[in-house]
Amino acid sequence: GSAREELTRAEGRIKELEDTPAQKPPVRGVFAVDKEFLKRIQDNETKEKEEIQTELQRLENAPLDPNDPEGIQRSQQIGRLKFQLTRTS
Repeated sequence: GSAREELTRAEGRIKELEDTPAQKPPVRGVFAVDKEFLKRIQDNETKEKEEIQTELQRLENAPLDPNDPEGIQRSQQIGRLKFQLTRTS
């Protein structure tokens, strides 16, 4: 009798599983976006880019003397700012 009871329970469980609707697996790489937060990030990136462009223009308008250590540093800073602009574009 014990084997028959186990078989009946197993059949009942199989029936339960068959009647249970399958759940869809989670979609990977999809998430909700807070549009206000996204807008703030984009605004900050735009502001940062404008600040870099302003500083770059200020440095480029200043005369550069290759014999002046300050001029060399300014030239290097111009290169760094131009590189930053390529990363934010």
